[in-house]
Amino acid sequence: MIPESLDKTTVNQLLLSHGTWKHLFYRCYSEVSPDYKNYGGRGIDVHLSWHGEDGFYQFIQDVGLRPSKDYSLDRIDVNKGYSPENVKWSTSIEQANNRRNSKRYLFEGENLTLAEIARKTGIGYQRIWKATKIYGDPSEHTKIDPDRGKRMYQGELRSTTEIAKMVNMKPETLMQRLRNGLDFDLAIALPPQPGVHFTGRSSWS
Repeated sequence: MIPESLDKTTVNQLLLSHGTWKHLFYRCYSEVSPDYKNYGGRGIDVHLSWHGEDGFYQFIQDVGLRPSKDYSLDRIDVNKGYSPENVKWSTSIEQANNRRNSKRYLFEGENLTLAEIARKTGIGYQRIWKATKIYGDPSEHTKIDPDRGKRMYQGELRSTTEIAKMVNMKPETLMQRLRNGLDFDLAIALPPQPGVHFTGRSSWS
């Protein structure tokens, strides 16, 4: 059962996330899936920590909640499997940008897509995209956000890494949740408590 203390939006996000998590295994490991040839059939797999009884809770810790039905799970590198460092929740427009022919930009000595830059830096995809659209260079993201990605927390502007340490969370986990569009307060409040169970079927991504 889902705890009654959770609000309706969070419950819906949990159910959507659970449906997505289940579907990863279907498309990667079930040969009857119509998607199998494009996933499991070409070696795309699911990270081992997301398997088993506690797999969903680890999935949520690593990826965060699915923001809404408008988002689905996107692999940053389409030739690699579903793993914490290779996925993010994306809109259909963002997923369209994450294809093999995606434009790459020179960023800190590497040729990266905008999604890869967002992943590497922990900076929101929309801010990276906006800087590129306005200035032609994702490195100009600081002009979009004068606080350089810092957030007001406990009366001071702090980096995401600093805040994560203050709430006993891995910095990469907090960064991932924020990139996936979670509200900041919700991002630092998760994961859901052990013992939460889900009933009924939910939509797959």
